[in-house]
Amino acid sequence: MARKKKAPARKPATPPAREAAREAAREAAEEPAEPETLETRVKAIHAQLTGKISAEANGLLEILGSRRKLMWVNFLAGLARGVGFFLGVTLIGALVLAGLAFFFNTAAERLGYKDITLESAVKKAVAQFTEIQKIVGEAKSDLEEAQDDAGGPPAGTGPTGATGETVDGDAVEPPPAEPPPDDGN
Repeated sequence: MARKKKAPARKPATPPAREAAREAAREAAEEPAEPETLETRVKAIHAQLTGKISAEANGLLEILGSRRKLMWVNFLAGLARGVGFFLGVTLIGALVLAGLAFFFNTAAERLGYKDITLESAVKKAVAQFTEIQKIVGEAKSDLEEAQDDAGGPPAGTGPTGATGETVDGDAVEPPPAEPPPDDGN
């Protein structure tokens, strides 16, 4: 005697999408898996690629349809490129400088200058630059003192500029013109 299968208990109604997904899962579980052929595999890959291309095209059309979205995406892309460029240049520059420092130190050591390194050479150059800045500052202050002692602007400039203004920018009335000499008539 053959046993009959019991019918599953009736469940409350669910939305159609969920019910369809559950049915598909039940059918997939009950049916034995068919051996995959090349043709079925190619069709499955084609369906996946077609779906991806369609989704990408829809996203692109959505962006192109809205100026704000297009501007925002381009702004973010430019920002990312700028940050990437900055980080890349910084990293490459640091590596180049480290390589040059290593090369300099190695070359100095091989030439017999074991006490000279790039670090010490840079420190000496900075000290000389600081000294030059100090000398220039002293010369500048001496020049300013000499101008103050002379009581005005440097020689040759006169108290007013070409437009009748003082060195400070205040307007000055031009001196009155002298009357022409009298011929005696």
